[in-house]
Amino acid sequence: MKSLSELLQSGGVTAKVTCNAESGDSSPVLFSTATDEKQFYTTDDSSGIIEIALEGGGICPSSYAFAHGSPVSFPSTYFMRNWDFDGWNGTDWITLKSHRNDETVQKPKVLYKWEISADVTNGQEFTQFRFACRGANSSGCYFMFVKSLEIYPRR
Repeated sequence: MKSLSELLQSGGVTAKVTCNAESGDSSPVLFSTATDEKQFYTTDDSSGIIEIALEGGGICPSSYAFAHGSPVSFPSTYFMRNWDFDGWNGTDWITLKSHRNDETVQKPKVLYKWEISADVTNGQEFTQFRFACRGANSSGCYFMFVKSLEIYPRR
């Protein structure tokens, strides 16, 4: 089974990203390294979502990683602290990993990684993933910033 970046690089799968911000880009996007130029962020809204939809394949994830990014007009210190990383199995959104007061993310453009329990994925492949805001970031507001994303498959 291939990781997200391997699937995208092979050309058989595309990923479209949507988010609730005016600058949200819904064109096909490749998330592969912390140096990617594309960034996605939500508005200052406690119900913010960044969603990644795969077309042409799915992933049964064992872990995921993302790098914090922010546009030049925002401080780079709005680190996510409270969010869910969810997967769509074709019927329901399944929370793959919940984060509450998670202080792992401390620097922009650094890839941070979290494990996903096999009990949660139950062998399912997911074709959509989302970051769902569940509370304030490190600056006390609700912006969520994602610069890069990697999803690692269960082997």
